[in-house]
Amino acid sequence: MKSKALKLTSVLCAGVMTAGLLAGCSGGKDDKTFVSLDINPSVELILDANDRVVSVYGTNEDGQVLLYGETSAILGKDVDTAIEIITTSAVELGYLDEDNKVVELSASSTVGSRKSDKVLEKIDAKLTATADSLGIAVSAESTGAYSLLRKLDAFKAEHPEDEDIQKMTAAEFRLALSATEAGGITLEAAVELDDDELVQYIAEAREDIAEFATAAYNAAKSEAFRLYDSVAQTAIDSVYSVYYTKNLLDHTDTAYYGGAYQMYALGARGFDAIADAAEYAGVLASTPLDEAQIAKVMTALGLEETEIEKIKDGNGNITIESIEAYADVLFKNSEANAELEKMKTELTAALNETESKIKAEIERLSTEYAEEAEAIAASVNATVAAVKATVALLPDSVQEATEKAIATAVRVMEEMEKIAENGLTVEDLRGYAAELRGEADRILELIKEDLSEEEYAELEEMKAEAEAKFADARAKMEETIAKAEESARNYLEALKNERKAGAQA
Repeated sequence: MKSKALKLTSVLCAGVMTAGLLAGCSGGKDDKTFVSLDINPSVELILDANDRVVSVYGTNEDGQVLLYGETSAILGKDVDTAIEIITTSAVELGYLDEDNKVVELSASSTVGSRKSDKVLEKIDAKLTATADSLGIAVSAESTGAYSLLRKLDAFKAEHPEDEDIQKMTAAEFRLALSATEAGGITLEAAVELDDDELVQYIAEAREDIAEFATAAYNAAKSEAFRLYDSVAQTAIDSVYSVYYTKNLLDHTDTAYYGGAYQMYALGARGFDAIADAAEYAGVLASTPLDEAQIAKVMTALGLEETEIEKIKDGNGNITIESIEAYADVLFKNSEANAELEKMKTELTAALNETESKIKAEIERLSTEYAEEAEAIAASVNATVAAVKATVALLPDSVQEATEKAIATAVRVMEEMEKIAENGLTVEDLRGYAAELRGEADRILELIKEDLSEEEYAELEEMKAEAEAKFADARAKMEETIAKAEESARNYLEALKNERKAGAQA
């Protein structure tokens, strides 16, 4: 994969990658190795320079079920111990059995293929030995699961003129796809990065992921944060403009700092919060299919009506993800022949058509979120007007500096107004949030330089007072998140117990 600095700078809009992260890619104690195991379940690990696990997570629901209750035993352990735990759990839960004994493996390291190849050899040996001790002859492959290859083929079809994309391997695509699933970067941007950059990006993004973070939990958490931010954080950000207005005579030349920061922080925080909520509310892979779409899939897979349970998820829904989970197991454990290839072709056509229709439906923000985005834009525009009014009677040099400081916000709002006529997308909001956040960070640094220690302490005290006023709102947010966590834990526990009972029956 290629590395394009300008592209990298423009797409890391979720604040996941720190300024010094890429500086650590050249070797040493910060070396990382990314490992993907597709059994169905799908599991990913990040290893440190000593092959100890620094993060482990399931990338689909079955992966989360597999790891639930096991994460603490895996983190910090060497990769051999981790693979033994994962393999044993996969057998106990019936994921690895005589009907599913092929595991897709891939690895990428920040220090190159020699390291990743050694890790793969170690994993392969431990995986097969552990499974053998449990009575199952497991084999490891690196060709790529059906679901991964379908996405790769579709991505290549979308970029027929890009030679680098056309040459991408399944392992390279898996790495880029994992980065997008971690959040904050598009697939088009991810494939432009080198493997070491992607591994570091994923390692940072997945560092604190919780084993109970189901799609439902993430959606509830995102919504709770969004509601809190829309009220409390907006008021807290306004402290900066209040402070500078209050001390206007002491900071005549920098009077616009407070308002400019509030304006940029408000826009960045608001747009990202809405994008999160809209994104989690319309996850493509977990959107239930309609009857016509299900019928096409059933026909492609040669399934009878009585076999429909095979392609349902834990909630009893039939989604692209649940269908691919079934297909991944079926295809990799079946002997290659013309009939199997025909089935793959027909299923791919059905899924691609379905995916295209669902994507079109959820690509545009819903009316609810669009209205919220417009409300935030109106607030930003109101703050722009207020900042201009604050400095209207000050020297021309201050007014000129103010115009330059708020120019990005003015331009973004103008662009947004034009685009909104045809419907805003999550990607639009992510881009706006990235630009505005960059300006907010820049203004904040100027504020820190502008104020004395005593003045900055006074400002921080004002912020603390503002935060205290919203203690009830924060408590409600935390209560909502706690309930979502409990629900997610109960859900995964129930699925795990059900799997275990089924495997032992």
